[in-house]
Amino acid sequence: YCAMDGAQAVKFLEERRSQNLSLPDTVLLDIQMPGMSGFEVCEEMRQRFEANHCKMPIVMISAKVPQDQTALKGFRTGMTDFVPKPFNTEVLRKKMQVVLEAKRDFDIGASTAFVSAEACIRLKDAEQRLEDEQARGLAHERLSQTHARKAEELEGQLKSSETRLQASESEVAELKKRLAELEAKADAEPDAGDREAALAAEKQRSAAADAQRARAEKKAQELGETVRKLQEKLRSQDAGILPEPAAGRPRPGVGPLPIAAIRAATAAAISATAAEGEESEAKSAMEKQHQIIGA
Repeated sequence: YCAMDGAQAVKFLEERRSQNLSLPDTVLLDIQMPGMSGFEVCEEMRQRFEANHCKMPIVMISAKVPQDQTALKGFRTGMTDFVPKPFNTEVLRKKMQVVLEAKRDFDIGASTAFVSAEACIRLKDAEQRLEDEQARGLAHERLSQTHARKAEELEGQLKSSETRLQASESEVAELKKRLAELEAKADAEPDAGDREAALAAEKQRSAAADAQRARAEKKAQELGETVRKLQEKLRSQDAGILPEPAAGRPRPGVGPLPIAAIRAATAAAISATAAEGEESEAKSAMEKQHQIIGA
């Protein structure tokens, strides 16, 4: 295939790549072309299509001077070989023949290498299968050991469970015996109805005692209030009950009356009456004392 410029050459390679076709065996590229230079085309071919010189050799020709600098630049962009212009046709033919033979040898070596690589892959697969089989055998052995150890552990747990079961049965028997004793004791004791009746009677007696105590406290408070009023009345009448006689003359027929003794006797009578719980007698006693005090 002969392209008229660099862009057409790149497009040709793109079409072959899109159609899954092989790339050219070699490329003969002029450096001075319209549009893209040979350096640019060579660099794009190496970057986009094939970087290996053996798979796609690129031979560049040019009359550009200095030729050494031109060749070095071409090698830097990915050139395989360089032929300066003007060139000898036979020399160009020999160079192209050399690069083609090198590509052919590379392809043969690549095929051999591919076959060898495939054989190596198969060998590695076989070795991997063997290792897998050995690993499975080892895993099976370990699994068997694990099962045996687990069976021993389970047997020990079973024996322990049987021992605990026997102990539990003994404990249950003891509890049943205790329950029978408690039932017999409960049958011998009064039933719940009798206990509830006795408890209710006790509560009634306690309530009656509390009521009686409350009534006594109330009467005591009332009597205390009566005593307090009587004492206040006595204190207010201290000066007018027994007036003092004239100076130097005692009261005829009557000695001095001890007011404190009268109060003490009154309080003692009221307290004794309150202790007996008879309110009417207490009032009668207070009336008698009033009469005594009035006399």
